[in-house]
Amino acid sequence: MPNRYLKHPPIRRFDEGYTVDDSGCWVWQGSTNTNGYGKFRVEGKTVYTHRFSYTRFKGPIPSGLTIDHLCRNRLCCNPDHLEVVSFVENQRRRHLVPCPHTEYRNEGRCIPCDRLASRMRTRKWRERKASLANLEGATLSRHIAPDVREIRPRNACKSQRVGKR
Repeated sequence: MPNRYLKHPPIRRFDEGYTVDDSGCWVWQGSTNTNGYGKFRVEGKTVYTHRFSYTRFKGPIPSGLTIDHLCRNRLCCNPDHLEVVSFVENQRRRHLVPCPHTEYRNEGRCIPCDRLASRMRTRKWRERKASLANLEGATLSRHIAPDVREIRPRNACKSQRVGKR
């Protein structure tokens, strides 16, 4: 069964996939990747919306260069907010984003924001660990990383357990 969303041409799906906010950003409303960039399918391949927009309105992206969001909004696909730069320049600009806090580290992240990110990672890890541990009739092997832990029955004798010591 063909996907009902792919029956329209990519340009139409792109034009219907964003809204314009007060700052002039074309904010993508569709799916995103784990880093927060908009994406959609074109001819069976996943493409980033900002790259599609730049190619559509301004021309091809030269090899070895990348797209920089001048507005610092990863969901923005307005070609006027996009610029072709080198990877090094893009990374340099990333650290120029002002932070509401005043304590800075050398990497460009402020200490309160870094602590918050660390707490969020820890919270997610603990939630995942708890959900795996709550599986009925199962226990987790302690010597394996949390995302690849083996599940074994609680009542299995030592000779029947997976990963004997």
